[in-house]
Amino acid sequence: MDLLEHRKIIQPLIFVALLVLLLGFEKTRPRRAFQFSRIVRIISNISLAVINNFVLQLIFPVLAVGAAYIAVEKGWGLFQMIALPSWLEFIAGVLL
Repeated sequence: MDLLEHRKIIQPLIFVALLVLLLGFEKTRPRRAFQFSRIVRIISNISLAVINNFVLQLIFPVLAVGAAYIAVEKGWGLFQMIALPSWLEFIAGVLL
């Protein structure tokens, strides 16, 4: 079973399991008195997690392409420093 193939199922399951575990732990052993109700905290935490996930899925591909463009433009990277045939650079790039 390849975990990356099932990431979209496994990731939310782990998130929900950890959320339930931590909420139960918070209920049984609170470290301080809370200012807001439990429902308000749960809703705000879940909404922050959803927004964070959405923003990361939008931004990371753009950042990766931008970083690659800057690296090529400035001559950064291993394959910019050594001269290899294009076919060998491609194979080494896929393997590395």
